[in-house]
Amino acid sequence: MQVVLDSWAILAWLQGEPGGALVRDLLGWAEGDAAAGGRVRKRLGEELKRPKIYVSVINLGEVFYILGRRVGERKARETIEEIKAGVIEIVPVSEELVFEAASLKIKYPIAYADGFALASAIAKGGMLLTGDPELKEVKEVPIIWIGE
Repeated sequence: MQVVLDSWAILAWLQGEPGGALVRDLLGWAEGDAAAGGRVRKRLGEELKRPKIYVSVINLGEVFYILGRRVGERKARETIEEIKAGVIEIVPVSEELVFEAASLKIKYPIAYADGFALASAIAKGGMLLTGDPELKEVKEVPIIWIGE
């Protein structure tokens, strides 16, 4: 199972919001925590396999600037380094990803960074984990909704 996190999902997790529990459990399961995997399977489906977790570097940059405004740049940088040291694989920006994100922005009224989250999910053949209501109309990838 390939799961791409958008900025919304990462911030929900980092800030301890109720929806962040699913992100925490997915990350725990990706690290090998069977109990976390059981909670994810109970919520999303028993047939699921241990996930690989991704985030676009663009979305990680968005998390950085949002955190930087809230807690300061030094603390934000430390948090980003902790994320990079964990199980989340960073999806780099390629020309193909740029134009896929731009195409999605043409089609939907979404933020450009959201286009990168979607384009990354398409590239990885996976699902997008989000709570962002701007993405409700997207049909190109399966979406796992935080908070539902």
